[in-house]
Amino acid sequence: MLLAIYLAVGALAIECKTSGNNCFAGQCDTVGGTEICMRCQTGRVPINGVCAEAANNDKCKDTNGSTDADQTCKKCLLETFMYKGGCYEIANSPGSIICSQKGAAGVCQTCNAANGYFTNPEAAAAVDSCISCGDATGVTIGENDNAKTYKGIAGCKTCTISDSATTATCTECATGFLHTSSGSTSCVTTCPKGYFGHTDSNSKKTCQSCSTPTSGLTPSVTGIPGCTSCTYTSSTLKCTACGEGKKPNKEGTRCFDCSISGCAYCSGAGKCEECDGGKIVKTAAGVTSCVTEEGCTGTEGFFVKDGTPKTCVACNENCKTCSGAATACTSCKDTDMIYLKKEADSDTGTCVDANGCTNGNTYYADDTVDPTSGKLCRKCAEGGLKDCATCVKSADDLVCKECTGKKFGLNKKSCVSQCPVNSQAGDDNVCKCNDGFTPNADSSACTQCHSSCLTCSAAGDSKCKSCKDGYFLGVTSGQTGKCISCGDATGSGGWTGVTGCAKCTKPAAPGTVTCDECTTDYLKTESAGTTSCVTADKCGEGFFATTVGSVKKCVSCNDNNNGITDCGECTASGNAEAATCSACQAGYVKDQTNNECKPCGTGCSACSASNQQECIACLEGKYLNGNACVDGTGDTCGQGKYADPTTNECKNCATDIPECTACTYSDSLQKPVCSNCGSGGKLLRIDLDGTTTCVNDAGCADGNTHFVIDESGKKCLLCNDTTTSSTDANKGVDHCKTCTKANTQKPVCSACLDGYYGTTSCTACTGANCATCNDSDPSKCVSCKPGFFLKDASTGECVPCDNVDKGGREGCSACSNNPTFKCADCRANYNPSGEETNLTCTKVCEDKTACGGTAGACGAIVVGGDGSMKYYCSQCRQQ
Repeated sequence: MLLAIYLAVGALAIECKTSGNNCFAGQCDTVGGTEICMRCQTGRVPINGVCAEAANNDKCKDTNGSTDADQTCKKCLLETFMYKGGCYEIANSPGSIICSQKGAAGVCQTCNAANGYFTNPEAAAAVDSCISCGDATGVTIGENDNAKTYKGIAGCKTCTISDSATTATCTECATGFLHTSSGSTSCVTTCPKGYFGHTDSNSKKTCQSCSTPTSGLTPSVTGIPGCTSCTYTSSTLKCTACGEGKKPNKEGTRCFDCSISGCAYCSGAGKCEECDGGKIVKTAAGVTSCVTEEGCTGTEGFFVKDGTPKTCVACNENCKTCSGAATACTSCKDTDMIYLKKEADSDTGTCVDANGCTNGNTYYADDTVDPTSGKLCRKCAEGGLKDCATCVKSADDLVCKECTGKKFGLNKKSCVSQCPVNSQAGDDNVCKCNDGFTPNADSSACTQCHSSCLTCSAAGDSKCKSCKDGYFLGVTSGQTGKCISCGDATGSGGWTGVTGCAKCTKPAAPGTVTCDECTTDYLKTESAGTTSCVTADKCGEGFFATTVGSVKKCVSCNDNNNGITDCGECTASGNAEAATCSACQAGYVKDQTNNECKPCGTGCSACSASNQQECIACLEGKYLNGNACVDGTGDTCGQGKYADPTTNECKNCATDIPECTACTYSDSLQKPVCSNCGSGGKLLRIDLDGTTTCVNDAGCADGNTHFVIDESGKKCLLCNDTTTSSTDANKGVDHCKTCTKANTQKPVCSACLDGYYGTTSCTACTGANCATCNDSDPSKCVSCKPGFFLKDASTGECVPCDNVDKGGREGCSACSNNPTFKCADCRANYNPSGEETNLTCTKVCEDKTACGGTAGACGAIVVGGDGSMKYYCSQCRQQ
């Protein structure tokens, strides 16, 4: 333990200033400004800080307290106490500076706190009683694992120590600032980050938290919540950094939630007021960010505003780009306010709509896009107008608006005193080029058009906009091109005229014109609408030459306007006087005496010349009934008749169906169907195919008993007819083929139609393609429908006749299998050969003309996505 104490003393020793004091070199310290020795030369010990004779010294002894000590005291006696290797008297200086109250012999009970000492909780005669508040090395008690060191704080002026502590708590520093953190204290030259140095009115220096300083400071200081670094000058606290996700304002008075990248100061939550790293604050829609100057100007609608610091500011809402000020636009956004109207002699201006450009019509809206400024408001002169003070812009042109005291030049592109040569002013005071002339490129003079042009866009035969009489424009509507003569049958670009034509109308698309008037000949129009110019003798059969108005034409004899009224067919030999009507239009008859067509009676298409009301034939939809035409509905044809649409006549029912007294024509059967056989005792029979006949009683029994006589005794009732009457006695049985019937009783089925089974009722077989099936197992066929054969009676399976895999034969369409398979007929495109009752079917070409009508070899080729097989001739024999 003593070794530890001496090491501690040596650690704090300084060079001695007083010479000849018998002190070991470098083993001095000071107490209250007085130099003390902590280790003396051999034979001496420190008493009150001065080296005294060790022999017979009653205050300083060895550890046992009885023998003399040497160089340092190991135990103090009487009214002294141990301090840094020496014994000090409590009553005298420098001991009184260190100790304020004596204790037991060799011990100081209370050390002088006012002078910067604290009492060692384990003070003893052999242990230092007092420790300097500034002694950071301190005094060690015990050894090894039991050792503990009581120490002060480097630079500390005054301090305290708690009962359980080994390190003092500094209350004031000799130099620097007192810093308290997590319950421990230190003296620092500069306060750490998050703290600031405060000197109170008593010159006491402390480190205070930037966010929550100690209350009761003089002068008082209010902390800044969230602040992690600050400065304190002239009694003013300024925050320089805040916690994560926060930034201080530029004044340093507050911390705000502000995680904006590159932002140095924020004036509110998420609102940056100054950036670092050479960036500037950009504010867009109330949101701030930090950008470079290039990033600012590179964003549409923003500019760099000069100031300290610079900022990135939004241009006026209509500006695409601006310079120097928000309203100083250099280009405009693509909105209604798309035109930039520059200030006088400036590259900037305001954004306006087309109306805003006019400014008393001295400007116009130019839709040409300038690479820098976009669309601009331009002065009239900038648009190529001459001597125009005001102008107006339409969708496709810019023209002068007013020409006070002058005329409007060509195309209103200037104001002139006189119109250019070959032009004149109209009622609107606008100069226009005469026919055959057109304005030149700058509308300053009239250029002559090609001789065929009425109007043109420029000189040359392909620049015509409209043509003179006798020509047509050989382009589609709205284009300029070449004027082609109406009589030029060769034409150009698919447009052709008609030989001998003087005036014409062109078609909508390239083709031959319709001639409207010939040069010298007669205009003939065919039924297809084509026209030609011919001499009178070439008008042709059925036409005659005449003049209609001023136009010479070949007129059809049956032309209602210029020919013989209502004539259907006529003959003529080139002149109107020679035209003779040979047949009238439908519904008219020729009066032989005066070459006229007179109307027939109602509904007639042909009638007697002597009596126009006597019909011979009827118009479409009418039916000839005697000498009159009727509409064929209801009883208009008369009792026992029907309207036949194949002949347009009313015919007797009995003619087609003997003894039938009422009938109608069936479009689906294409023949009359009887509905009543009269009162002659005949019965109406309707066969399975819909054919009707009138039969006697025996006629209902057709040998297969498909019919029975109904209760009225006037009709043959089909066994499966369940719709003919509301009474059960007159209702057949569903799907019944043959039946019997007793008077007043419902028919009783004796056999079912193919595909059904049963006796009194018929149920569908469940086996595929059954004609008949087993009553006990309807999934098994007993016989098959046409085109199928019974493969095996035990399985009851019906197989297609051409199913080769199951015993059929390729191309076979009708067959039997009793007891062996035989083919009775072949499918289309197969040739039968062999025995008549057991045919072989050979595939032939579907297209019989593919080989030029000769027999050829056929190969099977699969075509189509469905995999269907088509056969085509693959090679042809020599003729």
